[in-house]
Formats: sequence, structure tokens, C-alpha cells
Amino acid sequence: MRSAPLPDRLETARLVLRRHVAADAEAIFNGWATDIEVTRYLSWRPHPSIATTVELLERYERAWRTGEGEQAFMITERSAPDRPLGCIGIAFVGHAAEVGFVLARAWHGRGVMTEALQCLLTHTIALPGTWRVSAICEAENKASARVLEKAGMAREGGLKRFAMFPNLSDTPRDCLVFALVR
Repeated sequence: MRSAPLPDRLETARLVLRRHVAADAEAIFNGWATDIEVTRYLSWRPHPSIATTVELLERYERAWRTGEGEQAFMITERSAPDRPLGCIGIAFVGHAAEVGFVLARAWHGRGVMTEALQCLLTHTIALPGTWRVSAICEAENKASARVLEKAGMAREGGLKRFAMFPNLSDTPRDCLVFALVR
């Protein structure tokens, strides 16, 4: 486990990455959790009801309290910090961390995720005891691969039949691995 926690709030020139609040459930549900195009390359299916989104926020809350599991930040604009555009999460295991992200379709192609990821990577890799931050993406997910590279992560290679992407297939899919190391 890392020796120092991440703060509840991180900021960039135009974004605020903040800990979730219960009121975010509706924005998450309507913004990306039900969008079949946005969830296409994710490891979970679109949310069938807002109750699923509320359960997700409860898991995030447990992770923040315990330091175990995925700690998620809502990505917002500085001018509208109450309106989530997406989510970026990080899970720590020993000396390493793994990052994942999702962004509402209306915000794709605007550099939002690259900026949010660069911010989270900078803070995470600086934590005492954290030597590696990695991410995987489905091998055909060129947009996410590009975001990972633009944010400063190096492509390390591929993993055959590594992860399940239930919106694409019932069998494990090939993945690309990216990392930033200290």
C-alpha cells in the first residue's frame, strides 16, 4: 500500500478532478453509463438502471475510505465543478497502480481525458512507494491507446486473450499495455 494518499481534489488549467458526491449518480447514468458507444470498450455493461450507478458510487466511497479498490475522480470543468464529464479511477496494489477512465461522448476529441490523465499520473507517480502506473485497453481501441500515449505512458506490448469486454464478445480479448514508471 502507498504511504501517502491522493488528495480528494486535483486541478489542471481547465479541469477539476474531484471525489464523487451522491448527486453525481444522475449525471453519470445519463452522461455515459448507459451509452452503448461509450461503454463499448469497457469491462462492464451499460447500466440498466440508476440503482446500478448508485451501487458504483457506493463502491467508490468504500475505496476512498479503505484505500482498497478503485478510487475514482469525477472529471469536471473548472467553470462547472458540479457537472461530471467523465470519470478517471486508480487502484493501488503494492508499488504499482492501474488507471482506467471513461468520458461522455459529447467530450470526446477535446483533449479532456489526456489532460485529466496527465494530472492523475503526475500526482500518482510522485507518491512515495509508487513506482509504476499502468493501463490496459482493448487492442482495437485506438482512441484510448492514443490518449494513453499522449498523456506520457509508454506502450509496453500486448497481452493475448487478457481481459473480458462484454460489450464486444463473450470471450477474452487481446489488450495493449501502457505504463509510466519512476
